[in-house]
Amino acid sequence: MPENFRKFVADYKIYVIINALAHRDYSIHSEGMPIQLIMFEDRLEIHNPGGIYGRIRIDQLGKVQPDTTHKKGNL
Repeated sequence: MPENFRKFVADYKIYVIINALAHRDYSIHSEGMPIQLIMFEDRLEIHNPGGIYGRIRIDQLGKVQPDTTHKKGNL
């Protein structure tokens, strides 16, 4: 494996782990549920507790705008 590819893979692993920590659901609903890192020979899987933000459903992804906490007039 070329050295630059090996460095890319190492950097990418760090990025996805930081991303999982940053976007984890820290609400009371997922308290005590850890982020799981599962390493396979050919991939790394990350299981992150929680769900999709707001009231959006998986079948609506890319079709509707999610709720936001910043509504006009509330600034």
